[in-house]
Amino acid sequence: MISVLYVDDDPALLEIGKLFLEKMGNFSVETCLSALEALVRLKQKSYHAVLSDFDMPEMNGIQFLKQVRADYPKLPFVIFTGRGREDVVVEALNNGVDFYLQKGGEAKSQFAELSHKLRLAVQSRRSEEQIQHLARLYAVLSKTNEAATGLRDRDALLAEACRIAVHEGGFVMVWAGLNDPQTHTINPIAHYSITGNPLLPPAEPGDALPVDAPPTDIAFRKGLYNIAADNRDDPRLLDWRDALLAYGFGSSAAFPLRSGEQVIGAMTFHAHEPRFFDEEEVQLLIELTDNLSIALELMEREQDITELKQMSDTLWSANRKLNLLNNIIRHDILNTVAGLIGLEDMALDIIQEREVAGLLKEIRGSTQKIQQQIDFTREYQDIGVKAPQWQNVTDIASRVGEALDQNGLRLDVEFGDVEVYADPLLEKVFFNLMDNVIRYGVGATVIRFHSHQSGTDLILSCEDDGVGVPDDVKERIFEQGYGNNTGQGLFLVREILAITGISITETGVYGQGARFDIRVPQDGYGVLRRKEPHQSSCSLSVHE
Repeated sequence: MISVLYVDDDPALLEIGKLFLEKMGNFSVETCLSALEALVRLKQKSYHAVLSDFDMPEMNGIQFLKQVRADYPKLPFVIFTGRGREDVVVEALNNGVDFYLQKGGEAKSQFAELSHKLRLAVQSRRSEEQIQHLARLYAVLSKTNEAATGLRDRDALLAEACRIAVHEGGFVMVWAGLNDPQTHTINPIAHYSITGNPLLPPAEPGDALPVDAPPTDIAFRKGLYNIAADNRDDPRLLDWRDALLAYGFGSSAAFPLRSGEQVIGAMTFHAHEPRFFDEEEVQLLIELTDNLSIALELMEREQDITELKQMSDTLWSANRKLNLLNNIIRHDILNTVAGLIGLEDMALDIIQEREVAGLLKEIRGSTQKIQQQIDFTREYQDIGVKAPQWQNVTDIASRVGEALDQNGLRLDVEFGDVEVYADPLLEKVFFNLMDNVIRYGVGATVIRFHSHQSGTDLILSCEDDGVGVPDDVKERIFEQGYGNNTGQGLFLVREILAITGISITETGVYGQGARFDIRVPQDGYGVLRRKEPHQSSCSLSVHE
């Protein structure tokens, strides 16, 4: 349906013209008796075309045409008049009239010709607008994407996107705002506008223009794009209508800005023409704001990564200094302890009294305990210092077994080509587990390493055929200080594994042997692809 505003100072002709055009179909005609009245009507409502007489009081057809071209440059305009002077025709054409048709002749054929001219005018304008529209949409999207890939500052990118939308997109004003985490309201970050009214300064979002009203509020709060197709009659904008129209904003639309799934702000576009936001315009702005959202999210991630790296570097530097200080202090203390032990040995050689000798032996035992605890701090401080890495458990178990290999215990490694993501001290885990069997595995003849799936996890098992671990101490053996030696071995094992989310428990049956199950989460293990599975067998001697 083509909506037409028909302007003529002759009421009878207006009625006849309206009747003929609407009877011919596909026309909806509204009438005005003067050009001044028509200008008021155009501010209140949108039309597809204007049909006007030339000879009218107060403002003639040419004057009316000039004003329409100034306010609505793309609106089709047809002059239908009884005047046929050449100078009037030339002036009309020079001021952008689409068609000039002279009154007279048989009414039916005359209005048939008029309806044809109106259709041609509307179709011609639509075709021209479509070409310009597509070129404009491409320019806006292309230049915004170029800015998104070239700029790495959030505020600068939003400011450039607003500028491009105004200069290339034909908008009167565009602004972007982001969520204020303290007030949970939208905070304007960037804007750009052209002066639509020379009596007013360039528009800015704030007190005069809504930042917390439709359509911006809906885009921000609900995460959905929202359009005010005609700011002249949208009831939601009643409180801000005068300001919007004063700045020349005929229609408005807002689109959410996101980071991932979370809405972090909105971008609002104001156009001079009512009903500016057609389907193609909306799709462009959805794609534009989606691309900006991706760029903003990437910037946030880059900033997080930069901050994490800076924090990591700072912590690494602090940790390096602490380790250096610990090494110096540990070295000095161990030298002092060694001196004490030497003095205690000399005292034992000199002093023969039984009670004093016994007391000296207790002092020596306490001193050695201090020495063991200091040695433990050296091992414990290395846990988690270096980044975890992928490690082949067959290679590690075999290498540790070969280092301990003499005669006695047999070692079977049946992991296959399994690798796990663990702290670089994983070798210490296998050493302590084997050492634990050597020290406490009474009656053990074999240590066997093997693996199996448990749901999505991988279980690495270390078991022997010795006496095993009593049920009441299966958890206590992992406590710091528990045991007959240093009491640190299995505690260190659990701490090293926990760095990458790996756990260890003792699951053996007492009297049948010990069994330690190492549970590796799904993302912490993999299988190396080799031609043949790797298995190893070697023997260990029991250290007396």
